[in-house]
Amino acid sequence: SVDELKREITPSFHAVLNDWMYGKKSSKFSDPDYVFKITYVTPPLKAFVDSILKKLDYFGVVGGPLRRGFGFGKTHSMTFLWHLLTSEAYFRSPIKISEEIVRQTLVLGVDASVGKLIQTIMDELKTYINPRHTIGKIKDPALIRAIANVIKERSDKDYPTTAKELAELIAEILSRYRDLGGNPRLLVLADEVGFGILQRLRGYAESIKAGLTQKAKEAYAEAEIFVDFLSDLYDALNKIQPSAVVIWAWAEQDRKEMETLMDRHADNKEIHDKIRGIVNELDVLIQRYSRAIGGLGVEQFSYDPGHAIEIALYRVLEYIGSENLEEIKEEYLRRLGEISKQLNLNEIFDRYKNDLRRYYPFSLGLINLLKKIMDNRDLPNTEFERSVIQIEDIAADNALRLNPEGTYTLSVDHLVEMDKVVPVDLMGENFKTEWLSIVKDVELALRSIEDDNAKKAASIAAKYIFAKGATADFLTLIESN
Repeated sequence: SVDELKREITPSFHAVLNDWMYGKKSSKFSDPDYVFKITYVTPPLKAFVDSILKKLDYFGVVGGPLRRGFGFGKTHSMTFLWHLLTSEAYFRSPIKISEEIVRQTLVLGVDASVGKLIQTIMDELKTYINPRHTIGKIKDPALIRAIANVIKERSDKDYPTTAKELAELIAEILSRYRDLGGNPRLLVLADEVGFGILQRLRGYAESIKAGLTQKAKEAYAEAEIFVDFLSDLYDALNKIQPSAVVIWAWAEQDRKEMETLMDRHADNKEIHDKIRGIVNELDVLIQRYSRAIGGLGVEQFSYDPGHAIEIALYRVLEYIGSENLEEIKEEYLRRLGEISKQLNLNEIFDRYKNDLRRYYPFSLGLINLLKKIMDNRDLPNTEFERSVIQIEDIAADNALRLNPEGTYTLSVDHLVEMDKVVPVDLMGENFKTEWLSIVKDVELALRSIEDDNAKKAASIAAKYIFAKGATADFLTLIESN
């Protein structure tokens, strides 16, 4: 349903990890078969996963940040990798993986926006040695024995309390696994690191300004521990040289918001310098983890907005007719081509014919809008695939609910409300007020048109103008020839 889809486009890695540990199913994303089924494998996604698996097959410590997903989101990518290496369903994955890598890889995950780092990792390690958990059927018994021996040798008093101690414990497990004859491999997936750190830095700054010194120290320590863990883990792993890949989510938007937070507190040197220290350390970590791969990150792939539109088609729409879909596409293009000839628009039709075929049943106007939504130069707050799915969801819902028999494509016209053509929260701060003011003026003008046909034509024209003018250039566009 539409409501289910809205919930699914914001998956929680924390829920996936918790469900895995405690045998729950609070999220559909906790089901590996479901995740494999809904994942549309784009070339960049396959290249990303294949590169991670390849790196797990060689000695050395590599990694880096996921600044954006591969058409489907950072959390989805981490969830996919988690299930690929921790579930019995790995052989049903659309991307193939060797049984050896699955059995020998210790996989650890954390959601920095919610979970406590040390507690989460320790709970996962305890899950590995839980005899009733299915992970014992998947992993090498020697790996399970290594985890159990290291955990049991430590009393509760000896459990790690710092990032460094946690990193050393993980390295000790891998070293012990090697002593038992295993080939140690490690995959660490840290989601929402940028967002989680940003949340805590905001709390730190607010507490300092309010004079709450102890609360400020605690907030900063919670932010710092994720950075310290990534740094200490790199050092600990380099001493034993397993095959290790460490990935953390550090969105471009998170970096910008940290810079903004620094600027906001430029008059307070303590706050400014503390935040700057975190940002600088994250930049250094990127360089350290990329040394073994020649300075390249884990996401050095081309990004095609078209992949996101294909994924949205795959996720939102399902063809249920009995007719051949390809034949329907060709008939649609044939008729559109005939109309183009009558209007002397042959060249324009030929230019966009492949896009119309590739993204059917989207109209050309909606295709171009979705491509624009994917460009953070126009819409700096875009969340890429999530934004595309939201727009497509609105268009599909309106088309099927309001005019199911008279709709042959999903178009900009199906974004019934003017402010839904481009969600205002995707825009830069400088343009939101101006945009909402223009939308209000256009809506008032449309209400003043009495003739129904003229009003409908004006409404469609206005939506296409909005779809074209999602930036501050709107007034220039509407006033131009």
